[in-house]
Amino acid sequence: MSNPTPKTAVPIIGVESVEEIRRFYIGSLGFEHVRGVIGQDGRFEICALAMDGARLMFARTQGTGPSAKTAVTKQPVTIYIEVADVDRYFSLLGKKHGVNVTERVATQWWGVRSFKVMDPHGYEIWFYQVVGEPKPPAGTKLV
Repeated sequence: MSNPTPKTAVPIIGVESVEEIRRFYIGSLGFEHVRGVIGQDGRFEICALAMDGARLMFARTQGTGPSAKTAVTKQPVTIYIEVADVDRYFSLLGKKHGVNVTERVATQWWGVRSFKVMDPHGYEIWFYQVVGEPKPPAGTKLV
């Protein structure tokens, strides 16, 4: 029997308020709503969002996950999303209110141009575009 080849991986990220995070990703970052589940209390339990080929899911953590009110530090999960034109996307986000850019566009030694933003719940998101081959700094080797 052969091992199955995964088609895609979609992280499910826990947050206290799916509504808040959904508004940010749709309104500020340009994601689209794919599907959601509303619980008996009328609040989102989970929602799936997409932008181009990138997909994320957010699930309510029943009061144990980060919220926009309490997230003052970076969460232990970082999200890395490829976009077709990182400079254009950065320019579009720069005009949006409420987007916390934590690192401006720069070319990285590993062959990408990227920038970082922090969402209201403390999750750092890298947006990147492959622009060349990696050129590791002295003392670093790719394996």
